[in-house]
Amino acid sequence: MKFCLDPTSYAATSLPSLEEWAALWKAWNIIARGMIPNEELHEKPIKLRNACIFYLGHIPTFLDIQLSKTTGQPPTEPAYYHSIFERGVDPDVDNPEQCHAHSEIPDEWPPVSEITEYQQRVRPRLQGLYKDGQDSVPRDVARAIWVGFEHEVMHMETLLYMMLQSDRTLPPPHINYLERC
Repeated sequence: MKFCLDPTSYAATSLPSLEEWAALWKAWNIIARGMIPNEELHEKPIKLRNACIFYLGHIPTFLDIQLSKTTGQPPTEPAYYHSIFERGVDPDVDNPEQCHAHSEIPDEWPPVSEITEYQQRVRPRLQGLYKDGQDSVPRDVARAIWVGFEHEVMHMETLLYMMLQSDRTLPPPHINYLERC
């Protein structure tokens, strides 16, 4: 993924390209699946946050919610993921012992394999919106796509910060996936 300071490079079109999405997904997968040991997914490195597994479901669910709102199409199944993965636990800035409203926290999170399968249905849903070219995507849908892209980038940072709180985080594999312009 290239990181440039020139807006004509990083926002040259009305949508992130499919290549940019692919690079983002590659980075997300390295962080979320390559650096967190499976046995640590149910841990909370930060007390007043969800367990790490929440973020595996939150990222595709947030995008799916945005796409459903703007396209009028039904949610990707299982639709109940919207009720458990829509909004995370966020502590109140003024009183960290209090949390803002958040999605229900299930007694048991869905298995990682099911969350991954869900993600693999949401991503093609997004890619399908590009089938007639970026210029054919309606403006409101394009805004939702940008929100989804920026949201995923933001949560890469969130997840990395949480992982810094754990002594069980694995180092990233030695892959050069960042390029300078």
